[in-house]
Parts: sequence; structure tokens; C-alpha cells
Amino acid sequence: MKRSYLIFQIFILFGLSAYVLYNRNVFTAAVMSLLLAALSLINKNHIVYYRRLKYIFGVSIFVVLFQVVFNRTVPMDIRLANGLLTSFKLFSISFLVLWFTSNISFSQLVESLNFLKPDLRLLIIMSLSLIPLIFKELEMIQTIQKSRAVKFNFFSVHKIIPALLVPLLHRIFQQAQNLSLAIISRGYE
Repeated sequence: MKRSYLIFQIFILFGLSAYVLYNRNVFTAAVMSLLLAALSLINKNHIVYYRRLKYIFGVSIFVVLFQVVFNRTVPMDIRLANGLLTSFKLFSISFLVLWFTSNISFSQLVESLNFLKPDLRLLIIMSLSLIPLIFKELEMIQTIQKSRAVKFNFFSVHKIIPALLVPLLHRIFQQAQNLSLAIISRGYE
């Protein structure tokens, strides 16, 4: 019974994600984002949501600005609509994944994915297990940079990107290389 409920949750997650990704209406995407944000307020761990989503908020603002400034082949209203649609999709997918991962334990997730092929199951489990590590690395790098007197505010984007993203990408690629070597040494190829 519990396993079938977990599989049902996974299919709901995939179904809602597919709906969000294939939606082309800005209003529907905004309503979906607001409904998912309201749903996250009901959860007891809503502070965890907003602590993780503050990074996604910055990325979504960057996406909107990028669409408005660099996509000059279409009129301004369509550029703004495309940027907002992409940022609402990003928020919705992030809320869905955070909601799913906060309501299910890792062992339950592994157990519920037994219907998939082993290679695909390993890929999904490894991807989901690395997401919290990326956030921990980002917080650690941010603490290190603050100790070096780097000030993080909205107007110093030119300082934030090299100070956070370059060390974060370096550590992520280093961990991915270590993980791939560990997998190869255990005979998974």
C-alpha cells in the first residue's frame, strides 16, 4: 500500500512537471506557481522551501532580464512574457521537486523506484542525492566569501557570479569526477 502511494506521488510529480513544462500561457504558469507556493506554506518545513528558493528567485530575475535585453528579434511584450513564463516554470518545477523531496525519505524513494530499469534508477537516485550537497556547498562557499569581506547584495552581481559560481562549479565537477571513479571502480559501466 505504501509503495503504491509512493509510485502515485512520483507519477503526480512527473505529470505536473510535464504540464508545467509544456504550458505556454503566462497566466496559467503564474497561477500554478502561486498555488504551489501556497501549498508549501501548509507544510511544516516551509522555511526550508524559502531558504532554498531564494537562489532560484535570483536566477529567475536574471532569466527575465536576459530575455528582455538580449532577445531583440521579438517585440518587448513577447520578450517580457517569455522571461516571465520561463521564471514561473522554474519556480513551479522547483516547488514541485522540493515538495516531493521534503515529503518522502530517501529510502522510500529508492524503494519506490524499483519498477525502473537499474541504470535509470541509479541515475535518478544519484541526481536527487546530489541536490542537497550542492546547496550545502553553496552555503559553505558563501560563508567563506563573506569571511573574505565579499558583500552580497543585488547590485553587486558582477562580484557574486565569480565569487560563488566559479568555486561551486569547480567543487561540483570535482565531486562528479570522484563519484564517477567510485562507480567505475565498483564495476558499473
